[in-house]
Amino acid sequence: MRIKICLDRFEIEAAHGVYDFEDKPQPFVIDLAVEFERNRLDDELEQTIDYAWLQQVVANTFRQDRVYLMETLAQQIIDTLSSRTMIETITIRIEKPQAVLPEPSGLPSIEVEWSRT
Repeated sequence: MRIKICLDRFEIEAAHGVYDFEDKPQPFVIDLAVEFERNRLDDELEQTIDYAWLQQVVANTFRQDRVYLMETLAQQIIDTLSSRTMIETITIRIEKPQAVLPEPSGLPSIEVEWSRT
């Protein structure tokens, strides 16, 4: 069976971005999903992916040194998560709700999909 573990709408404050004024923390919202295959689950945490671990990986990544691009943050998260060989696919969406845009509306976001195959 194919199993998908999700962490949705995780909000964290961090200082990332290209512009000088982005050296101050601002909110980011992260949706994350990982998928893997198992023939059966026997109610053992070791047979699955702990969503608390997913949240900690995201938090640790966002709390590291400033990067310019949300794509870089996604890649760093993928680099860590893909070390678990049972994970076959990773989908990450990062939103930056307070990003400064030239027009008064819009929600900047990126979405990255990774697959072991």
